[in-house]
Amino acid sequence: MKTSTREKSGGIDDLVPRLKDQGYESERVAKRRAWVEQRTGAALRHVGSYSIDSEEMRGNIENPIGAAQIPIGVAGPILVNGRDANGTFYVPLTTTEGALVRSYERGMVALTRSGGIEARVVADENQISPSFFFQNIADATGFTEWIPEHFCKIKERAEVTTRHGKLKNLRCHQVAKQVIVSFGFETGDAQGMNMIVKASDQACRWIVEQFPGAIHFQFSGMCSEKRPSGYLLTRGKGKYVTAGAFLPSPIIKAYLHCTARQLYDVWHSTLVGHLAANAVG
Repeated sequence: MKTSTREKSGGIDDLVPRLKDQGYESERVAKRRAWVEQRTGAALRHVGSYSIDSEEMRGNIENPIGAAQIPIGVAGPILVNGRDANGTFYVPLTTTEGALVRSYERGMVALTRSGGIEARVVADENQISPSFFFQNIADATGFTEWIPEHFCKIKERAEVTTRHGKLKNLRCHQVAKQVIVSFGFETGDAQGMNMIVKASDQACRWIVEQFPGAIHFQFSGMCSEKRPSGYLLTRGKGKYVTAGAFLPSPIIKAYLHCTARQLYDVWHSTLVGHLAANAVG
């Protein structure tokens, strides 16, 4: 009997008979982990010791083999005087950089002793920017006029795919025969990139059905995903928070071990350096 290349490989796919299952059952996670140990010679006994239900990993990670432990420290207290968050909080921080948690804690305690931080969420939006292409500039210009006229229908189509995402606005940016349409979504407590990709894809499919001659790509460089850009500084990508606090000189001296003037000079020197480096943001 002839053995296929797939059967000979002993690959990780052999552990998942059906693609739709994805192997999130604890038994399959254990088999996958054992396969990795056999292939690499690594001992993963700690990775296999976790308290979460492996089924809860579904939709969050592929090919799960367990979970990793990382050091967690706690900093605080930090007093926040906000509209949504109001009270004293303790902040968990995961790091392997020594002294980092203590540095955060020193600043938090100083701010709390000064009466806390006043904070507000002033904007809440994530955005994605598909590109649409046309045969000529006239059609592209007509498209930029058509989009705002059909916002309500586009919003309806986008939000069919999500319970939490809300389409807030559309902005057209025409570049010759190409039009980049920036979709601005409110995403609730999630960062929501997968959410808004699915929602905007549904909307774009409807748009090209309604506007003959338009073809589109789901992404463009204007999305600025995982990239710093001046566009994001004007538009935002997530929650935009502003905060402020007043630190009296005695608190600065007691907790930060410097004077108010020295603190200002360090800030000013840092700002000038950023300007000289043309730092984004």
